[in-house]
Amino acid sequence: MQRILFLHGTGGVKKGFENICSQSLARMILEKSGPVGKEGFPFFVITPRAPVRVWSKSFDRLERLMESLSSKFPIDSQRLYLAGQSMGANGVWEFAAANPKRFAAIAPVCGYIDKKPRRESPRVEEITSILRNQPTWVFHAANDALVDCQHSDIIVEQLRAHGNSRVKYTKYEDAPGLPGFGDRGAGHASYELAFKDPELYKWLLGYSLSNKVGQDD
Repeated sequence: MQRILFLHGTGGVKKGFENICSQSLARMILEKSGPVGKEGFPFFVITPRAPVRVWSKSFDRLERLMESLSSKFPIDSQRLYLAGQSMGANGVWEFAAANPKRFAAIAPVCGYIDKKPRRESPRVEEITSILRNQPTWVFHAANDALVDCQHSDIIVEQLRAHGNSRVKYTKYEDAPGLPGFGDRGAGHASYELAFKDPELYKWLLGYSLSNKVGQDD
């Protein structure tokens, strides 16, 4: 079975599994709603929790979790996908760059690499160079008041400058706000649109490690 490793946003740290289970993809699994709720949904979705507000401090835990699940379940090692939202999308960029030959495709939603969007960023340059062959679908909303969509604009621009022809970018004009944040959270919940899009799952299934065109040996 194909796997999606889903990395939650900041709310999952403070409120734990209650919040994780209310977030986009995880919630749809529990509610059996959207494309996730349809019979025959072909993914085994893994939803770990980060204990602090940065996923990079949990990468060792993620490695152990993946090894444990692989030994217990019949999982297709050629079709491992990585997705996340907000803080989790930052985790997607960092974890994918740390494992450039591990994920068949990635889907970061309303994410960032640097804390501030800037084109002269050594870290953005480093990560986009590493991921120059990685099939990637980026989602963000133009009206995101919490994580400026310039983050994704710049990352996608840099990926393409490095020759990544497998990058897609969906930039919504408008997205729902983050509940309880008022104007400060306006437009941030683009993940409520992205993970409900059945085309995302079709696109993921179009890639396996064996057909990542141009992947370094």
